[in-house]
Amino acid sequence: MNRIPTRLSDVRQQGINTWYANVVKLIPIRERIKFEMRFECMNVFNRNIIGAANTTPTSPQFGQVTSDQGAFARWIQIQGRLNF
Repeated sequence: MNRIPTRLSDVRQQGINTWYANVVKLIPIRERIKFEMRFECMNVFNRNIIGAANTTPTSPQFGQVTSDQGAFARWIQIQGRLNF
């Protein structure tokens, strides 16, 4: 009699694949005064991080992904700073 294992340990979930970008521009105003502009973008390509698939063979949700781990939308931030 063959038995089905209760878990499939060799099944893996998607890896984390998020990209971050950062651009900085220094603009001199006077000799000792500079203006810094900064543009930051987190999760540039707007990819979700999905959870692992259900690996219990006797479950009615076997093979389905029912959770969303750490899903966040693209985040864009613009900053200005005056250095003197």
